[in-house]
Amino acid sequence: MGLWLLFFSSFTSATILPGSSEILLTAMLVEGSWSHWQLFAMATSGNVLGSILTFYMGYFIYAKKPIDFSANKHYRRVHDVIQRWGWGSLLFSWLPIFGDVFCLLAGWLRLNPLLAFVAIMLGKSIRYAILIWVMSSVS
Repeated sequence: MGLWLLFFSSFTSATILPGSSEILLTAMLVEGSWSHWQLFAMATSGNVLGSILTFYMGYFIYAKKPIDFSANKHYRRVHDVIQRWGWGSLLFSWLPIFGDVFCLLAGWLRLNPLLAFVAIMLGKSIRYAILIWVMSSVS
């Protein structure tokens, strides 16, 4: 039950819903009932799948409301950042608040899904690996 709760928490944290999987992950590490690999796998997979959902939300929103970059200077800035860095900007999809926006806009801008998913998975995997390593070193 606890691992699925971590998965759900990680999933919702990567969508537009509020959440903080780091707190639950830390509590589960301290409790010590699960291996680091189990916690890493559930937290990472939930978070990556949540980001993929957010990416596709942006992808399908585009069909209903294409972005008019001339209408707003903020759209232009985001467009420029994503155009410059492309799918590489999704390496920062783990950032609180901004990461969700990157995923949503990457879908909206129709970035290559395969490259986007690789960047999302890499960024989130590194984040959870570092978090688990740091918390294991402290306790």
